[in-house]
Amino acid sequence: MALSTKGESYLFPRRGSNSTPISKRNPSSGMFSDVQSDLVISVDGVSFSLHKYPLLSRSGRIRKLAEELNESDSLANPMLEFANFPGGPDIFELAAKFCYGINFDITTSNVAQLRCAADFLDMTEDYGIDNLVSRTEAFLEEVVLDNVDKSAQVLHSCESILTWAEDSRIVNRCIDAIASKVCKEQKAYTLTRLEYNSSGRSNKLSNDACSPLKVHAGGHQCRATVEWWADDISSLRIDMFQRVLAAMKSRGLRVESIAGSLMHYAQKVLKPLNKNQQSAEMNSSNKPKAKVFSYGVLNSKAAEHEHRILIESIVSMLPTETNLFPTNFLLTLLRTAIILDTTVACQLDLEKRASSQLEKASVDDILIPTFSNGGECLFDIDVVQRVLATYLQQEDAQDKASSSGIYDTDDIGSPNRRGLMKVAKLIDMYLAEIAPDANLKVSKFLSLAELLPDYSRVIDDGLYRAIDIFLKAHPSISDLDRKKICKLLDCQKLSQEASAHAAQNERLPVQTVVQVLYFEQLRMRTAMAGTRGAEEEQEQQSPSSAGIGGGALFHSKPPPGLPQRRMSEGGRRGLSMTEASPKADTNVNLRNDNRELKLEVARLRLRVNDLEKENAALKQELASRPASSSANSGFFSMFSRKLGRMNLFSTSQSRSSPKPRGSKQKDSRAQPRLRRHSIS
Repeated sequence: MALSTKGESYLFPRRGSNSTPISKRNPSSGMFSDVQSDLVISVDGVSFSLHKYPLLSRSGRIRKLAEELNESDSLANPMLEFANFPGGPDIFELAAKFCYGINFDITTSNVAQLRCAADFLDMTEDYGIDNLVSRTEAFLEEVVLDNVDKSAQVLHSCESILTWAEDSRIVNRCIDAIASKVCKEQKAYTLTRLEYNSSGRSNKLSNDACSPLKVHAGGHQCRATVEWWADDISSLRIDMFQRVLAAMKSRGLRVESIAGSLMHYAQKVLKPLNKNQQSAEMNSSNKPKAKVFSYGVLNSKAAEHEHRILIESIVSMLPTETNLFPTNFLLTLLRTAIILDTTVACQLDLEKRASSQLEKASVDDILIPTFSNGGECLFDIDVVQRVLATYLQQEDAQDKASSSGIYDTDDIGSPNRRGLMKVAKLIDMYLAEIAPDANLKVSKFLSLAELLPDYSRVIDDGLYRAIDIFLKAHPSISDLDRKKICKLLDCQKLSQEASAHAAQNERLPVQTVVQVLYFEQLRMRTAMAGTRGAEEEQEQQSPSSAGIGGGALFHSKPPPGLPQRRMSEGGRRGLSMTEASPKADTNVNLRNDNRELKLEVARLRLRVNDLEKENAALKQELASRPASSSANSGFFSMFSRKLGRMNLFSTSQSRSSPKPRGSKQKDSRAQPRLRRHSIS
């Protein structure tokens, strides 16, 4: 009997609470429309009026139950009840059609339910040749288990009837079929690649962007690779997906392929959740933040628990190997885990994984919003601080382990130092992003900025920008806090543009401005000393004298309290400048003159600002004096002027009438003074 929809379909009337048939056909139509029904079967509350003969000839269970009814009850229309029928009334209807010999389609969406219904009704070969059990088994073997996509579809349909599917071994067979098919194709691909390499032909296969064996520059294997079958199994429930990955891993599937399928699965199931998170983050900061999930604003604790289990299961399946996943993927999982309030172990695992790849992150990746209703910061700084602390601990451990290696860990060119400098730049940019937050406290800002060591920053322009933004957004902080924040800066590491801006920045303390001016002047002297050394080398053709002359200027000690570690660098810079060509002397002189003019302008501006402040203070002091004191002061000043005119305390010559300033005074000044010349 062929099961297809090409023939005429006869549907059975259901007799439920509303007595409405399934289709729009007349309930009396069908193969046995002229025969009155003699058996009523209720399936999960839906009643079917059927006939004993076609059902008893195919189903062993219905035959046994009908015999029991005949022995116990003499009703004309006996009734059977089936609760928790696999697949529900729709699948029972298809099984009844099979008993009546009516054609219908067996598909990947109903074969698992039909197979379980055949077991439930005991429709084996003992009760008819080519019964429903054998027909569904043939479909599974010939159509489903030889294809990964169809096996995944059948496995997905088993989720609603998992207990029956497990008993029928449909789940295990589909999982084994998927794992074996994927591993066979991977081995075949590997052999093809080896044949290409051994034959000496072009290695196009390994350089293919879609190749699962793609290799990064430097000889490292690629990170997570999304295979062609990843989308087929991404529709599975998390428990089924976990069992499929375990079967693949046990058969030797590459860890990169497992990681790629995990990443694809997580991105697919969490995509609606992340979209709603982004829309929630764009809301006003004054509004209370709510937890947002894939079903909109989530109010159901059951759905929240389901998402929490989903994230924790995904994290538990992540491979232990490093550099498999992109950093933004790990930080997205961490952000979602924080929102869903997962376990501490889950969050710490993600923080540890993200910290090992922190130098590859971007600012947007670490901007994790704070989902709370309190007056806290807009972003979760504690998470970033923990990730950074874990990264620094890992760097220290690597430095100790590689202390006897090829690279010097204190050298800027070493891999550890390069990664640390990238992280320092990332944190400076992060501080600049969070600095405008009005709720950001000084202690939070300092605790994050102070975690990085001094040698992690080659230039402090990024840190200076973050400090300037913070001081501008928080004008009411105390002078003590202002000094604490500015102590983070190393004025020697500021560029020329940053130094010029800092010299005119009124938000900085006076001590910081003085340090900036001092080191800028020291830098200018160093450049001038290098130029002078180059000129002496040209004149004398003596490299030793140039070195002595260039180094003699670097023994002047800076003011107390200022760092001195740039002095040796200045000496080295002077020695390097002596090797410059004569053609560059003119450019060096022009740059030095330009720098001197800029510094002079900055000093004049500072002086003008100080004078304006003093003038304003004097005006305020005069305006605050009372009127009586001003009158008394005017009287005494007039009285003192009159006394000065009277010259009471002058000599007799000075009391005489004043002579006009004329030629006599000039003559008296011109005549030499008469001196007594004594020989004795």
